[in-house]
Amino acid sequence: YIMFFRFCIAYYHAVPMSLYVVYEMLKLVLGFQVNVDKTMIADGQNAVARTADLMEEMGQVDFIFSDKTGTLTSNEMVFARGHINGQDVGDFRKPDTGGEPE
Repeated sequence: YIMFFRFCIAYYHAVPMSLYVVYEMLKLVLGFQVNVDKTMIADGQNAVARTADLMEEMGQVDFIFSDKTGTLTSNEMVFARGHINGQDVGDFRKPDTGGEPE
């Protein structure tokens, strides 16, 4: 047991440092993939990742409104409407058929 504790004490600082390095390398690889992705085109120009923190910035959600108890939604959460970068992308709910609820 003494050798195990010596090993842990001697190398406890090496693992977090290597994880940090791998995480930074992963951010660079993901930025490169954004640069070469042919499906990410707007106005005829490819996407350009100008920062390594791009993946942390993309897809941030500011507000989530939820009904935890399910009393208002009958335990059914449906994506109803989207608003992205100042543009309303429309209503995603199914049209009401006027019939009785199931």
